[in-house]
This record gives sequence, structure tokens and C-alpha cells, in this order.
Amino acid sequence: MGVSPGVGLHRPAILRSGARAGLKTWQQSPLLGFRFAATQLTGQMTMNLADKERLLSKFNGNPPMNVSFIRKLESDSGLCLPDNYVRFLQQTDGGEGFIGNAYLILWRVGDLIEMNKAYQVADYAPGLFLFGSDGGDEAFAFDMRTESKFIVSVPFVGMELELIQPLGATFNAFLETLFEFRMMPHPNDIRKNHVQDCANKEIFEIQPVILGGSPTDPRNKAVLTRKQHIEAVRYWNNVILQIKNSK
Repeated sequence: MGVSPGVGLHRPAILRSGARAGLKTWQQSPLLGFRFAATQLTGQMTMNLADKERLLSKFNGNPPMNVSFIRKLESDSGLCLPDNYVRFLQQTDGGEGFIGNAYLILWRVGDLIEMNKAYQVADYAPGLFLFGSDGGDEAFAFDMRTESKFIVSVPFVGMELELIQPLGATFNAFLETLFEFRMMPHPNDIRKNHVQDCANKEIFEIQPVILGGSPTDPRNKAVLTRKQHIEAVRYWNNVILQIKNSK
């Protein structure tokens, strides 16, 4: 017996469209994680000055984080962050901006555990540890199930391990993959035209692609604060879970 999507759930006010019954077969939408040539999956462990200037020239980084804070966070949480990423944090503790034509939001290391809990990652994609996003609909994560902690993308809405896409064996290789991004229509086209309005925010599909929404129609886009984005993602993932459980 089926159920109506969203029954018992509070729909965030920002989501103007109702849920549609039934899941579409997931398609490779024009979102960032699905459109990389992914030729830079391996890379050197350290970033030299020339690479930093080339890759991060349009990235607005936060001040560096002290390594003692990072090690304490690892000790308290039981995490073991990749060395390549820890070295990056000692230069830039998160931030956002364009890496080539691709957009990158990196969360502060002190917010990582709270963000992963808020997005319910352990429930939908156990073994992944999110550290940022493309500013559109894709989260970036370390695959903690692998020894190398390979970096992958996974959709925020419809989050599941079967949908991960490899982006790099090291953090530097991940940045190179972003830099090699081939420009196509993408939510960040909106960001380029409204830089100030979109700062520190996520561009979100009001009706997710997996539930029949358009990945390209500007009318299906909303610019959300982090709090709104977490609420919207949790809502739609609960809707999708209800639909799956009703089959």
C-alpha cells in the first residue's frame, strides 16, 4: 500500500512546490559531480606555490587553522583526516570561490562533525564524511571506507552510496579535477550573475530532479542559507525514504 510523499513531515516554507509521487530513475543531471572529465584522479601530496596561485586565485579562503586544533578534533571524534587535507587546512580553513569554472564551498574544520550530523550522512551514506559542496546540489566527501579516503561527490537530495562519483585520490588531485571542469549549464551560472546574493549560500532545486524537477529551469532554483538548506535536504530525503519504503 502506497503513501503520499511527505505525510507527517513539515514542508519548509522555501519549498513552493509539492512532492510528486514516485521516484524517477536517477539520471546524470547537469550537476557538477557528474560532468568532470576526471582526468586528475591522482596527484602530488603537496601543493607548491605555483599550483596554489593557479588553483586558488579565485577562491576566498579563511585564515589558517592551527594543527593542534585539528589533531584534538581528530582525537575527540575518532576521525583521521587525510594528511593532504590537513596541510591545506593549515593554509586555509575553508572558504568559497571558483576553482577554474567550478564553484567550491569548503566548510571550516570545526564545523565538519556538526554538518555531517545535520545532513544525516550516517543514515543515508554511511562511510562518507562531507567537507563541502559545489554550491549547487552536490556534496563533496571523503570516502572513509577506503584506505586512501578517496574524494567523491554525492547528491545532497537522494543521498546514497550508489550515486557517488570519484573526484580524486588526494585533496590536491580533487582541486585539479575541479579546475579541469568543463563548463556546461549549471546552478552556478546563477551564482556568477548574482555573486553577492549567493555568497555563503546554496543554490537548491525546489523540486528535486529525482522527483521530476527540472535541473535547468531557473524557476526551479532557490538560493538558501545553510540553515534553510539543511532543512530542505532533510525534508526531501525523508520524502524519498517514505516513497522507497512504500514500495
